[in-house]
Amino acid sequence: MYNPPIPNIKAIRHKLELSQAAFARQFGFSVRTVQQREEGWAVPDRPARILLRVIETAPQAVERTLAAGAGGN
Repeated sequence: MYNPPIPNIKAIRHKLELSQAAFARQFGFSVRTVQQREEGWAVPDRPARILLRVIETAPQAVERTLAAGAGGN
């Protein structure tokens, strides 16, 4: 079973040139979650690690998926 390492959310966010609030809004996290994970107060679980890995490598894929889902609500 694939269990990616704990991602460096701050580095991912900086690579995408997003503030904590913009990163949270764009990818469906709460700002508090982003803050806690960046500071090491909380560790992402396996599904969140996988999502963050996809965000790191293919952020447009996540954005397209979230946008497609928003139209169905």
